[in-house]
Amino acid sequence: SAIVISALMGAVEVHLAKRLFKHDKRELFIFGAAFFGVLIFGTVYGVMIGVVLSFVAVIINTANPKRSFLGAIEGHEGFHSLERNTSAKAVECVILYRFSGNLYFANIDLFVNDIEKALKPDTKCVIVDSGAVCNIDITAADRIETLQKSLEKSGVKLYFASHIGSLNDRFRQLGLGYMVEKGNCRRTIPAALRDAGFAPPYITEGGGN
Repeated sequence: SAIVISALMGAVEVHLAKRLFKHDKRELFIFGAAFFGVLIFGTVYGVMIGVVLSFVAVIINTANPKRSFLGAIEGHEGFHSLERNTSAKAVECVILYRFSGNLYFANIDLFVNDIEKALKPDTKCVIVDSGAVCNIDITAADRIETLQKSLEKSGVKLYFASHIGSLNDRFRQLGLGYMVEKGNCRRTIPAALRDAGFAPPYITEGGGN
């Protein structure tokens, strides 16, 4: 028994458990579940428990990725999170929205709802900073098409900007190629703003430049 206990203690990464306790309680839970799964059910089942829980954690993370609305800061280039930068102000008549994850069935409702809730009577265009979007699935493509047509009827143009070229290819594969051809996909956010009729210095909400 002493030999088994000694071997078991040597196999347990106590230092990792301590780090997880300090920095990531979710991964600590997976660590503990896998550990006790091995003790109770055996190695194979314990590993399976760890894999399944890790997969669930990935789904949860991708279903609720980081996202933010952006604005301009006077005297600074680029666009910055309105939530994290108190000096940033929204560009007048424009919604700048950053979505940091691939678009698929589990998070497309979140994406659409964020944009629809942010719309104002004077909104002229919605620009999605899609630099972190590498792929979309067919469910997301259908919802994007519905959103684009709904916004277009209200006189609001939807843009995807700053993404990699393969996303345009994916748009074409899923029936959204017309958005690429019509200019709804742009290399940069300033290019999308120019196409929508906004040139620097941008007028921000409150009347500043």
